[in-house]
Amino acid sequence: MQFLRDQDKERTLTSARQQGTLRHENNIIRLYPDYSFELQQKRRRFDETKKILREKRVEYGLVYPARLLLKHAGKDLSYTDPDEARKYAENLSMAT
Repeated sequence: MQFLRDQDKERTLTSARQQGTLRHENNIIRLYPDYSFELQQKRRRFDETKKILREKRVEYGLVYPARLLLKHAGKDLSYTDPDEARKYAENLSMAT
């Protein structure tokens, strides 16, 4: 959904948070604020690393704003640098 005015968007998001779960014809509707273009670019820089992690069956998540969390060998790791994360992912053995 797009809004012409930022005020309308903020009012809608605030109202949705206050009401809790929104439904339309028994379907749950979720509203999320947009990411800025710069933030989208930062998050996309992790795409190659996420692909490697999926192939190696490593549990991971990308959290706001642009931080990759992964679990491997009993360790919880966090990366904000996509290049550093990719190097780590490339050197991992397959998860069991």
